[in-house]
Amino acid sequence: MRTIYLLFPRMNVSLTAGEEVLRKVAVFFPFNTEEKKSPSLAHAYRVKREGKQWVVSKDGNVLDRRGSDWEAVFTLEYDIELSVLEHRGDWLAVHAGAVAGEDEACLVAGNPDSGKTTVTFHLVEMGWRFMCEEIAFVDAQTREVHPYLQTLSLESRFIDAVKADFPVTGGKIRAVNPSLVRYSPDMIQRKPVKLGTICVPKRDPEAKAEVIPLSPGAFLTEFMGYCFEPKAGMEDLVDRVIGILEECRIYRLVYRDIEDCRKILLSAFSRASA
Repeated sequence: MRTIYLLFPRMNVSLTAGEEVLRKVAVFFPFNTEEKKSPSLAHAYRVKREGKQWVVSKDGNVLDRRGSDWEAVFTLEYDIELSVLEHRGDWLAVHAGAVAGEDEACLVAGNPDSGKTTVTFHLVEMGWRFMCEEIAFVDAQTREVHPYLQTLSLESRFIDAVKADFPVTGGKIRAVNPSLVRYSPDMIQRKPVKLGTICVPKRDPEAKAEVIPLSPGAFLTEFMGYCFEPKAGMEDLVDRVIGILEECRIYRLVYRDIEDCRKILLSAFSRASA
């Protein structure tokens, strides 16, 4: 058993586990690990095998018992995500991926299964620097997006379909089970970057592929639906969101398939690649 330290936005944790588990954790969090003890640890996690089960503990309390070490790492990842949300303070938390270009961030916002990861993956492959996949943290005061660096979780069949049309050159792919892979981008953004663009993907096999500009007023209610429940003391959430949207370019990206998605992104967003 060995202890490592994982650094996240406004939250650091320790993890004690065997070497095989730590190698699997590195597939999920390759950008967050420190060997030296971090100050202000929020939580202490432990993953240990007991008989045929893998026990995941947090601060001395058992969180879950799983049948494999991969399943235990998924449990760990999920609880860390919940903990990061709990420690975010006055930042907005949005269902969104995020990438950084030359001098600004692009938020890829939407509900689960809306195409956030697909578009984020394509942008990274186009040369944008990766910031986050599932949750984006935005400081409404500065309009900065703060990186939450994980690897992207993708279906194996999606990667197979991508490879049929485009070589995967922007990161490394590691299978975690027969149907799922994790994609680790080569280019990442560690420092906060000011938000400049919001992209809202919509996959529709019957629609015309296009990029549709959206006004802040027309997009406000929809964007509010992508925000996680606000923390206490954020009574001015709507005003904060309006302030962010008024300073951003907002687009709905309509695409039919993987080839459509890459082509339309190349025509609309290639100018901001790193």
